[in-house]
Parts: sequence; structure tokens; C-alpha cells
Amino acid sequence: AKKGSQKHQNKEAWKFDKHKTDPKTKLLQNLQVINCCEKCTNVIEWKIRYGKYKPLTKPATCVSCKEKVVKYAYHTRCIPCVEKEEKCSKCGESTAQFVNLPPPTEAEIARKDAELQRDLKSLPERKRRTFLRY
Repeated sequence: AKKGSQKHQNKEAWKFDKHKTDPKTKLLQNLQVINCCEKCTNVIEWKIRYGKYKPLTKPATCVSCKEKVVKYAYHTRCIPCVEKEEKCSKCGESTAQFVNLPPPTEAEIARKDAELQRDLKSLPERKRRTFLRY
């Protein structure tokens, strides 16, 4: 009474946004999951990939500071609380490693660039030219 393999094999991966052109779909295509552990990131990315992700219409309440500042769906902590407590934004587990970190702000980029220029000036000419070559 054992059945054979499935009748129709999938030739290509399923696309949830094949015929959709609404703004929500465009938002989901560019969405990046930040401040989550690997497991929670995989869960949220699966929801995005298969069209099950529902974005928030208004900010949710942070479980740490009790303010309405959580902007991402399925997250329970705001970005400042995540940075302060170093816990996953979704499950709340203390992890030293986040999969995706938020992109650096313009101030951080400018500060790092100034620091690099300062370090370059302190190098001898020969080492500076070697560094700039690579």
C-alpha cells in the first residue's frame, strides 16, 4: 500500500510576487531582517519568501521599555533595547551573534573615514603607498 513519488515535480522555485505589482510587494522584496538570531532570521525570511509576512500598520510595543517604537513585524524589542541588552529582537535570547546588523549611519561612516585618514597620515610614505595600492 506504499504510494510512489509525487505526481508533479517542481521544476522551479515558487515565487509569491510573480503577478503582484502593489507597493507592499515592492517593500517585501527590499526588506532585510536585522537584529535577530540565526533561527529567527530564517523564520522571518521564510515568511517573506513565501508571501506570509504581514508588515505592521502601526508601531508595536517594546517588551523591554514598554514604548510603542517597534517598527518591524514579528519583532518584540526596539533597536535601542536590542543594542543595550544584546538580545534577539524576536525571541529575546541572549546571543553574541546577530545575523544581519543594521547598516551604519552617515555619522558612523564619516567617523570611520576620518579615523582611517588619520591612521594613513601617521604611516610612513612607503607603507602608505603599499596600503593604498590594495
